[in-house]
Amino acid sequence: MTAHFYFKIFNTIKSEHEAKDFAKLELLRLFGEVSLIHNFFDKLLEEPLKSFIYEPIRVQDIITNELPYGKIQGYYGNKRDLTDVTQLVKRLSYIREIFLIIESKDKPEKILKKIFPDGVVGKNVQFFEKDGKILFRFVTNQYFLEKSEYISKLSRNEEEINRNVEILFSHLIKNNYRIPASSTMAIGKRLEDYFAIREEPSLYLNHYMHPYKGKFHPKMVKALLNYVYPKSKGIVLDNFAGSGTLLVEAASLGLDGLGVEINPLSVLMSNVKCHSITIPLDKLKKAIEEYVKMVENEINYFVSSNNGQKLLIKNSLDHAKIKEEARRALKEIERMNGFK
Repeated sequence: MTAHFYFKIFNTIKSEHEAKDFAKLELLRLFGEVSLIHNFFDKLLEEPLKSFIYEPIRVQDIITNELPYGKIQGYYGNKRDLTDVTQLVKRLSYIREIFLIIESKDKPEKILKKIFPDGVVGKNVQFFEKDGKILFRFVTNQYFLEKSEYISKLSRNEEEINRNVEILFSHLIKNNYRIPASSTMAIGKRLEDYFAIREEPSLYLNHYMHPYKGKFHPKMVKALLNYVYPKSKGIVLDNFAGSGTLLVEAASLGLDGLGVEINPLSVLMSNVKCHSITIPLDKLKKAIEEYVKMVENEINYFVSSNNGQKLLIKNSLDHAKIKEEARRALKEIERMNGFK
């Protein structure tokens, strides 16, 4: 039995070097030998992919949706036996979708439990059957990480976050024919319209927490980690930790990280970013509620003299008058804020 793999790269990639070098390097380490796909239309004319271009499947509508620019659209590889795709789905940084075609008499659900136990049909997995062949479509974790940046920007509360997460999960599965609104439209856009924007997000997870000049693009860091250390467990040492980009990406891959850094601000940034992704959700919610409560109890009003500012000269300061004015202002603030 031969398993055919088609890897579709992100349509947001801006550099040919990313598609040609970094994407291929991580595939070589996590999967094995692959060959370039310059145009998916050529592959659609070849078996076994050709079997799925007819009604009602029309896999061409899925594969050609939001293809990347440039000379490289993806990669092809094959295996003699079925392989666990869990690490591919979870770790690949430049691959947006994986298409796997096999011949099997087993039910797709049974095969899926064997090769990708974490897969949820209708969310990050689809499958189609045709003449004894099965086509699986896997959406990588990196896609959901990058698009979650828009959820963090557009959601106002927990209820909206949950609803928008469901929209994100269903977008690639159900919206192949949707025409997005213009990226320049100021109002009236839906969440799905933002998913179609051809930008390469770098602010997913917590990489946005503080500006830092000269930091690695997290996607590039992840690809290098996949190439240098493709194992699922281990320790990564970054002797110039900076803002902690590598340490955060290592943690997202399940690796332990150690960082060395001389800049106190960088140390603080790295510690906050690394610890924040390990905080239990219930503990985080409680901390947010306590912070909101504290802010609501803060002073809401502040008063100043109606006479405007006066020139202060050290020798002419009337300390008794200053104390009297300060007491009066304090009483007024307490009255306006309901303090006793």
